[in-house]
Amino acid sequence: MQKKILDDLEELLAENVIDKTTAENIQRFYQDRSLEARNRQYIIFGILGSLLIGLGIILIVAHNWDNLNRLSKTVIGFLPLVLSQVLGVLTLVRWRASRTWRESAATLLVLGLGATLSLISQIYHIPGSMASFVLTWMLLILPVMYLFPSTMAAVFYLIGVTYHGIETGYNGGTSAEKYYYWIFLLPLIPHYLFLLRNQAKSNFTYLLNWLIPISILINLGTISNHNAEWLFATYMLLLGIYYLMGKNVAPFTNSLQNNGFRTLGSIGMVVLLITLSFQWIWKEMRQATLNFFSVEAVVTFALLIVCTGLIFRFRRTDKRGINLDPSPYIPILFLVLFLATRSIPVLPIVVINVTLFALALYTIRRAMQLQHLGLLNYGLLMITALIICRFFDTNISFILRGLLFVLIGIGFFIANYRMIKTSP
Repeated sequence: MQKKILDDLEELLAENVIDKTTAENIQRFYQDRSLEARNRQYIIFGILGSLLIGLGIILIVAHNWDNLNRLSKTVIGFLPLVLSQVLGVLTLVRWRASRTWRESAATLLVLGLGATLSLISQIYHIPGSMASFVLTWMLLILPVMYLFPSTMAAVFYLIGVTYHGIETGYNGGTSAEKYYYWIFLLPLIPHYLFLLRNQAKSNFTYLLNWLIPISILINLGTISNHNAEWLFATYMLLLGIYYLMGKNVAPFTNSLQNNGFRTLGSIGMVVLLITLSFQWIWKEMRQATLNFFSVEAVVTFALLIVCTGLIFRFRRTDKRGINLDPSPYIPILFLVLFLATRSIPVLPIVVINVTLFALALYTIRRAMQLQHLGLLNYGLLMITALIICRFFDTNISFILRGLLFVLIGIGFFIANYRMIKTSP
């Protein structure tokens, strides 16, 4: 398509369809786009090359490791770090403006630090757990993220602190260690905010748009102590905040597939609602005694304040008029149901099923307006999942169940066919 447009420029100029200035602007636009795509390829190949070189050195050393004495092992142990530092210094001095060199050198330096740490620990039998090793490694690569600056270093750092949070938070860490993750996540925020302001459409920014919310979701459960029942409301409110951010904050609204906050928020709320549409879960929750002074309760109400504040803020700045999207209000509604289960046990089941059905209808209606096939099937899948779940806790004959599945299949076919037929 691009080549065809450029080939037709001379003909368009000859026919006076466009003027010379417009033709030059079109050529400049496609030249900039080609240069950007080429730079992106260089960055990817540079990072992959650094990863392969680092792994190759480790494999070569590992193959002959048992035949070396301690001094030789120590020298070789520091070799990956020294080589990666030399490349890093050259990059900062001569090629600092090149993102390809910065990301490649930072990736090699991160791997060199990890290799040296592991080798020296093995040579001198330094005791410690895997979690402590990862934490030490992450603290050492933290300056790399800002010195170069490098988003790949930020990705490694995020993966490392996420792993450390899982190990200490879910696998028997001390009460203090359970909160280390939230402290170690803070140094990443300035780098991420810089990317959002200056490189919002970069693939590295898109990657962090997914990894950061996933990391927080994984480690949110580490706050649980003796009142895990609160986590249903805690997760629901966090997902609601994700959805509000992804739908209203400018850097996230450019592209749906690269908007991890909105996608995770929407899918996460639907999955939680479907899970909580079963009666047996609410029976177990009613047997638990809620402690309103626990850490889980404090975090839940803090997220409630944030969620409510975002709703009022975005409603005040929304110029689109009446917004029928129920998703932002689902977390608050759920918290009310969560606290009211003691007095009216059947109410949460009814409200959640009605809410899911209303959300599915809104999604289908919105898909029709936008002519979006993915959104249409997402709404239809909500209804399908809701019907399937009701088969497990209601007495419906197999014939009726089969007919319902046939009708759902026909509905999928007709809805997609009509959308494809009417789309431009």
